[in-house]
Amino acid sequence: MLRCFLFVLLLGLPHFLQAQYPYMKHYTTADGLPSNTINDMLQDDAGFMWFATDEGVSRFDGQQFTNYRKADGLADDDVIRLGKDHEGRIWFLGFNGTASFYSNGIFYDESNSKLAAQTQLGSSLAKIMISKSGTVYLVSNSDGFIRVIGDSVKTFSKEKLLVDFGIKFTSGYKGLKMDTAGSIWIFTRDSVYIMEEGTENVSMLSQQLFPEKMVEGYFLSDGSVVIPRNGKLFRYAGASIDSSEKLTTSWYGQYVSVEEDGKQNLWLLYNSGAHLFRNKLLGAAHHTRLLEADYCGHVFSDSEGNTWLSPLRRGIYLIPSLDVQFLHTDIGLVNNNVTALAEHPDGVIAGFSNGSVQAVTYRNNTIGLKPPVSAGSYIIDIFPGRKNELLLLTNSEAITCDEKLKELWRSPSVWAKSYYQISHDTLLVGGGFVLSLLSKNKLELLYKFPRENRIYAIEQDRDQTLWLGTEQGLYSLKDSVIQFYGEQFPQLKGKINDLNLDSRERLWIASSQHGILVLEDNELHQLIKNEERISGRKILITDDQVVYAGTDKGIFIIRENRDESFQISRIRKSDGLPSEKVNALLVKDQLLWIGTDEGLEVFPLERTFSSLTTVPIELTAFTVNGISYIAGTVHHFDYLQNNIHLSFAGISFREASAVYYRYKLRQDDSIWQYTNTSSLNLPELPPGKYSITIQAATTGSNWSASPLQLAFSIHAPFWQQAWFYAMAILATGLFALFIVRYRYKVKLSKEQQERKAVEGELAALRSQMNPHFIFNSLNAIQDFIFQHKTEEANEYLTKFARLMRAILNQSRKQFASIEEECELLSIYLELEALRFNHAFSWEFKIGKGIITSEMMIPSMLLQPVVENSIKHAFRNLKRKGLLIISFESEPGTIRCEVQDNGSGRSATGSNGNSLALSITQERLAMLNQSMQQSCTMEVTDLFDEGIPAGLKTVFRFPAGIYDGQREAI
Repeated sequence: MLRCFLFVLLLGLPHFLQAQYPYMKHYTTADGLPSNTINDMLQDDAGFMWFATDEGVSRFDGQQFTNYRKADGLADDDVIRLGKDHEGRIWFLGFNGTASFYSNGIFYDESNSKLAAQTQLGSSLAKIMISKSGTVYLVSNSDGFIRVIGDSVKTFSKEKLLVDFGIKFTSGYKGLKMDTAGSIWIFTRDSVYIMEEGTENVSMLSQQLFPEKMVEGYFLSDGSVVIPRNGKLFRYAGASIDSSEKLTTSWYGQYVSVEEDGKQNLWLLYNSGAHLFRNKLLGAAHHTRLLEADYCGHVFSDSEGNTWLSPLRRGIYLIPSLDVQFLHTDIGLVNNNVTALAEHPDGVIAGFSNGSVQAVTYRNNTIGLKPPVSAGSYIIDIFPGRKNELLLLTNSEAITCDEKLKELWRSPSVWAKSYYQISHDTLLVGGGFVLSLLSKNKLELLYKFPRENRIYAIEQDRDQTLWLGTEQGLYSLKDSVIQFYGEQFPQLKGKINDLNLDSRERLWIASSQHGILVLEDNELHQLIKNEERISGRKILITDDQVVYAGTDKGIFIIRENRDESFQISRIRKSDGLPSEKVNALLVKDQLLWIGTDEGLEVFPLERTFSSLTTVPIELTAFTVNGISYIAGTVHHFDYLQNNIHLSFAGISFREASAVYYRYKLRQDDSIWQYTNTSSLNLPELPPGKYSITIQAATTGSNWSASPLQLAFSIHAPFWQQAWFYAMAILATGLFALFIVRYRYKVKLSKEQQERKAVEGELAALRSQMNPHFIFNSLNAIQDFIFQHKTEEANEYLTKFARLMRAILNQSRKQFASIEEECELLSIYLELEALRFNHAFSWEFKIGKGIITSEMMIPSMLLQPVVENSIKHAFRNLKRKGLLIISFESEPGTIRCEVQDNGSGRSATGSNGNSLALSITQERLAMLNQSMQQSCTMEVTDLFDEGIPAGLKTVFRFPAGIYDGQREAI
């Protein structure tokens, strides 16, 4: 039988509990506070929270408490009041009645500050009041008050008040109030004196014009006044009066204080807890009682919208949201690990990991907890059964019970991990590695994985396809055919925690590794970028097709727009959730019920989500080689002062554990460096200028609006500085110049010797040409004489004489003009034509751009080629020979071509390696070495339809040789 039991903790628990249970995070000395007695609190301009205790003051950045005492500069360890002026100074009042303040990292008291010394009275100071304009009032118990405006201090002692204004100051700080405008109200027995803000203009009014007990009243930000009287609160706003119901205390002999938080809520704080009145409305519907057994002292709202509540002797409470209700074991929930949620006529049914279920009622904005019931083992899900029945599904059994949780029947369901309800009495059960059908208490095996693969989610679409979310990924099963979608979509590999189909048959998937996915028409969409490595845990789709996606980092609310795009909002710790790890979700009565590992959260859906504020960041330490420095100015360090340590704090109280940082060492750095630690060690920084920028965030979008910036430079050692480099470069340059000049002289001398040797060899080659010409010419004359051709011999001898003179003249030169070379060749060709009885003709072609009188080529270089054509090409030629010598201008070169129409080398058996050509090739090599320029020669055989048709020899000479370079170098 289903066993019903009451836990010991719930003995005496009333059926209905208080209307609101906001989540409270509790800080005590175990978290770093110096004392659990909190006398006052405030937030400074940088964003730090400060707490006044009887063991000094503590500064909190959301993660770490930094504590200060008299040894650090406080005037007294027991600090009873705090205040902040417009100069950014934080004022402290000690129990000993002295005042001190903190500014730019330094504590000041009367020993080291003239301003602090001027703020001491003959009697103890007991109260701080600071107007909106920043005027500071330090009020004594019985001897007047001190006014501080900037660095100007004025004392209004009891004697001065009496003499100058006629005020009999008898009530001390209890008779002194500040209104919304910053004016000071001084109450005497029968009159009220009002001193205008920052002036000494005083007006007097009769107390009869004001409500009774106004001396005990409190001014609110809208100008209204709240007065506690006769166990009730009365709020006077002009002529209207609002009052609360009779509260649970008479306040007789008790501490009573009324404060206003930053959200326009009113708080009544007293010895036995706190009363919260939302929007300053005193009706019962807006009233919540908190911390009923605690001595509550102060309330404060910070820049993130958190509410801080001081129970005076039990540390400090942080309330991220006053709208979110939170149920846990301390207030009657049977277990904090909520694993399943289902609707119930009076509220919801919650299932827990310890096998219990518990009804949570909700009526008239009031939450009630009914006694828990044990179902046996881990609750996986809860489904509606037949009329007024429930199915409690554990990891080993399916249990049917009525709405009062009375058991009707149960059946085993193997080791279950998931369920899917087909009908009231038919379930699909996903086990360790099997899928089964549970119907009418009978268990039937449908599919078994070949190896262990836990099934965590089951869904069925309209065409009876089963979708299985498993440890290995997403599968579909239809007609005994299984398909694994992880092969097609890598994002669908890995653990799938939940599945749900919307009205359009889109499959919504909660993936452990890839967040929230949507599979539609065989296309996979990832709606939420996963830079935060969000793990999907639960999918809930309401009747109006709003998707609630529970993850390990809050809840995403996804609504589809008319254009089929999606609007996504998010609920997380910054919205008041005590835990972001979601196990179960339920929407009912405009409330979102959230089951987590830490309790049951109830979130009002009509609540407006506040945008995430940027995370302030402050530098807490700056040391160089272990020595502390103050930031704010540009520091210049020696090259040995290069071990930099920075400590900083990203200030966030709602999501302190999620703060991470990024930084750049120089402004022109394009890539941010990321870290999860609040310190930066930069050992052995190289010399240079640094402008460090650091930002903090809790998400990828709320980086610090005002980054932490720190500029400094590290000087290079003298051997790395510019003047040293300049001198080193100069010395190196001079030495290099000396070496270059020396080597140049050696090289020049060597080149001159080599040039002389080359010139000697060229001269020798040219001298070899002379006997060659002479030998050929004498042979021709001899032929004429033998043939008794006297006239031809005489003509040939005359031309030979001219040729000898030309050769004698040319052989002394390394270069000759084209005109001179053509003239020598003409004489030579005339002689050869006479010798061969005019068996050939010749032609000179001068191309455009050739200036024959100025352009130079190596002297007597063409003659051997011409000779080869006459001697070999025209021999035994049946047609008249033709020799064409042409000169063309090409970019940077002179192209000289010698072409004949002879029989070619293949027909004559000549390979072109005659003595003349060998000498020419040697001479070209010598010229190239001497000139350091390229003179080339190419020999090409010509053919006409495969029949040898002549030979073409092409020379290319540098075009920059002019008449001034004739003589050999």
